Amino acid sequence: MNLGTFTKDENGVLSGTAATLTLSFDLDVRPIEQVGGGPQFRVYRRGTDIEVGFARQEFGKRSGKSYLNMLIDSPEFPQAIWTALVREEDGSYQLKWSRPRRSRKAANGPLQAEAAANF
Repeated sequence: MNLGTFTKDENGVLSGTAATLTLSFDLDVRPIEQVGGGPQFRVYRRGTDIEVGFARQEFGKRSGKSYLNMLIDSPEFPQAIWTALVREEDGSYQLKWSRPRRSRKAANGPLQAEAAANF
């Protein structure tokens, strides 16, 4: 499911609006200096320093295509969501989400987070 379209500026910041049936929020995905295995990007409410998530560059298991595996969380969410920010051929970036599947290991436990992109 596509939640929004993002564009990249000359500083490497990805900006866009994510929208669901009940929420709409403007985001900036800003590159940061990676420390160890930490994230490569921080996610903020657009135009503020209110941090709502982080992202790491990963590669699709099937396609090998690069994408940002991104966690977004905010008090109005019932729980954090994992999304994928995927670059399209036209240079735009699409914010994609899919409902997490129950892990076989945790069949009777909580849902396990997994990347939204299974390209």
